Formats: sequence, C-alpha cells, structure tokens
Amino acid sequence: MSDHTIVPELQINDRAHAESNPETHGLESSESLPKVIAVEIKPKWGFLPVSPVINPAHSVKYTTCRYCMHQHWKGRKHEHHIQSSFCPLDLYSKDPQRVRTSLKSLLRSPQNNLKLFVDGMPIMLGQGQSIDKSFSVLESFFRRIVGESEAPNVAGVDHLVDLLTTIIVSDSLLQMLKYHQQNLDQYDIEGIFPWYDKLELDTKLHDPSIAEWNEIVQTYLRRISSPDAEMPRDWAECSLTEQLHYIYEFVLSATLKDCSVIITLWPEAEEDSYGRIRCDPGEGEGTIQLPSSTRLLRYKIRIVDIDPKRLGKIPSYFALDQNIVRHFRTLNVHKDCSLQSFTFP
Repeated sequence: MSDHTIVPELQINDRAHAESNPETHGLESSESLPKVIAVEIKPKWGFLPVSPVINPAHSVKYTTCRYCMHQHWKGRKHEHHIQSSFCPLDLYSKDPQRVRTSLKSLLRSPQNNLKLFVDGMPIMLGQGQSIDKSFSVLESFFRRIVGESEAPNVAGVDHLVDLLTTIIVSDSLLQMLKYHQQNLDQYDIEGIFPWYDKLELDTKLHDPSIAEWNEIVQTYLRRISSPDAEMPRDWAECSLTEQLHYIYEFVLSATLKDCSVIITLWPEAEEDSYGRIRCDPGEGEGTIQLPSSTRLLRYKIRIVDIDPKRLGKIPSYFALDQNIVRHFRTLNVHKDCSLQSFTFP
C-alpha cells in the first residue's frame, strides 16, 4: 500500500519545501508543520481459543494469548530479542485503560506491530527506547492542533495515544475483526491439522480462486447466521466436506490474525487543498477532538493486508504452535490475558 496516509491530497514533502524555500529552512511555519499522521497496527489475535479438541496438556491456551506466549518463544530463539509487554487482548478490550496500556506498550517496543507515518514518510521507531526521544515529530504535528510551542515531546505521544484510544474504543472495526477471527477458527490448529494431514496432495497444493473464496465466505456467513451458530459441530462427526470447509475457514482466520489496521489523522478544514468543500464522514471515519483544543481532527480507520494465506502453510502453523506452547509450559509463567496487563503511567 503506497499511500499510508489514505488522503494523498494532504501529503507534502518537507525536504523539497525546505530546499525550495531556503529562507524558511529550519523554521517551523504553519505550512511546514506535519499535516497527516498515519499509524499502522498489527493487532494480531483478539481472542482466547475455546476449542474442546485442544490437547489437555496445552490448556494454557485457554488463559494466555498466543502473542504473549510467542514473545517468550522469540526470546529463546533470538538472544537480543526485547520482549514486548503488548497484549492484543488489551487492545481489543474496549476498556479505555487497557487500550491505552496496549498502545503505550507498542510505542515502547513496536517490533513489527506498529509503524508511524508522517505526511506519508515512515518514522523510525527504536526498540525499547524512551518514547520522548523517538517521537519529537509528534510535537510538531500537535503544535498545529493545540498551539503548544514549548510542550515536551512526550506530550505529543500522549495526545496521539489519547486520540487512538478514543477511536479504537468507539469504532466497531476491531470488534468485527475479533468476531470473525474467532468464528473462523472454531477448532484451533490442533483440530485443523489432523484434517489437513489426511487430504490428498493435490488438495493440499490447491489454493482457492477468488470465486471459490467468495463461495467459502458465503457458506461461512450462512453458518454464523443460523440459530445454532454458537454451537460448533462435534469435531469427530464432521464430514470430509465439512472438514475441508473448516480448513478453509481457518486459513481465512489466519489471514485476519495477520492483517494490519491503519488509522489516519489530519486537521479538519472547511476546504481541502483542492478547494473542495469537506463531506460528511462515512463508515470507518469521523471527527475527533483533544480536550485541550477546539480544533477538530478527521480520522479514517481501515483494514489492509488481507490477501488469503496459503493452504500449504498449515503444517508450519501447527509446528510453530506446538513449539510455542511447549516452551511456555516449561517457564512456570502464569498469565491470564483476559485480565488487564501491566499499566504504564
């Protein structure tokens, strides 16, 4: 996705502006201040599994989320890995305090789960670095909004976290994402892999066409709209046709577990840079305001990176899952991800 800001008419090239206007180079006029901020978040798994076919020895899956367990596995595999305190269940919780905690965790250790773009340009985020040293550009952006000429850098981060928290809590997108992740993954990889392993080789190598995926999605939507949608079929009684369909559903769930959400923010204006009168917000967009400012910001929230995963990745999903859980069980770590994680000040 080349346009990370989603509103290309508002993009500017600050370097080109400075070079073409040498008399203003080094000065922050209102025209040179950043105009658009976009935050890309990989929210990962938003649920704890409930599948009855999970190995009883792996019951930790019912209380500790996949992401948190995976952090420990990465630490074992990579000596210099900085373990993140981010828990996806905080982000999906709709509890403002938990959402704020998750965003602070991502900012402190973004790994590949958070990216920041200013006027379409990526801003490098240091792993484990102090926030106020990494995000001075945010101060410049919010100076346009609240007029804070001497505010410390960390104030810009707090403003960003406040806005993102409000958007995430009030918008339905993450809840929709969580709902479909969970409903497409009723049996967990431990229930899916034995079915996959019995497939004919040509079926394992066949990735559905767009038309076939559309039919799979329609079948899924009919299933979840039925009165007994909350009661999954008994794993042992599923027919071969049903097994294959649930394998495809699992692949769709894996796709949604690895997608990204992009939230774009820019100052509200009566007219855009082309002189067009602004239109009313549509679905997934709106206006928002900081308590310390009377100026409105507009935002958009979108899902990207949803190309379906390949069927042939299921064996690697299973192997990784087993390694993660087995390693976590050796650590004597007890964490209930349905509860709030550590809270940052």
